[in-house]
Amino acid sequence: MKYVYVLTSTEKDLYYEQCLMSVFSLRHYMPKAFISIITDNKTNETFNNRLELKNYVNEIISVPFNDTVSNIERSRRLKTTIPEYINDSFLFIDCDTIVCDNLSEIENSNYDIAAVLDGHVKLDEHKHKEYFLKREKKIGYQGTKYNNYHVNSGIIYFKNTEKSKLFFKKWHELWERNYDKYHDHHDQGPFNEALYQCNIKD
Repeated sequence: MKYVYVLTSTEKDLYYEQCLMSVFSLRHYMPKAFISIITDNKTNETFNNRLELKNYVNEIISVPFNDTVSNIERSRRLKTTIPEYINDSFLFIDCDTIVCDNLSEIENSNYDIAAVLDGHVKLDEHKHKEYFLKREKKIGYQGTKYNNYHVNSGIIYFKNTEKSKLFFKKWHELWERNYDKYHDHHDQGPFNEALYQCNIKD
């Protein structure tokens, strides 16, 4: 199993530094973990000057993009297509996450896909319930409403199965539709809609 990050960054932002801190914390608690960074070609070029990350990861996978594609689009396209670059089970970790314990127990999970409830509460208890429902209704999604929860896509467990691969394909399809039609780069609405359409429940 691999521990996967998606990083798009320039030397003018702090995403690289956030990722470095997260990877360092993961390596501290799990010195033998296999850590993969999926990045784009432009970000990869900056690693010639920003060297620290290479000391803590096992592999860096660079994906080429047209120069006209923005960093935020690169990031979302990479995140919603991770199984195209990682042929293994994995735990995706957002770059702004600090690891505070050994995570190896997740490797024994029976789920094909798993993630964490946003705010660790059901929808009816969430302070942003109306915001989630209004945003998803606007783009024609209903997954959060009918599942009665909103899942955060910052941590995702992926077992290397056909079911989980189909989920990622649906997620990417919904995200791409959302981005092309509404110019909305958020990935959590499509993530929750994909859970609903793929009938993945708790």
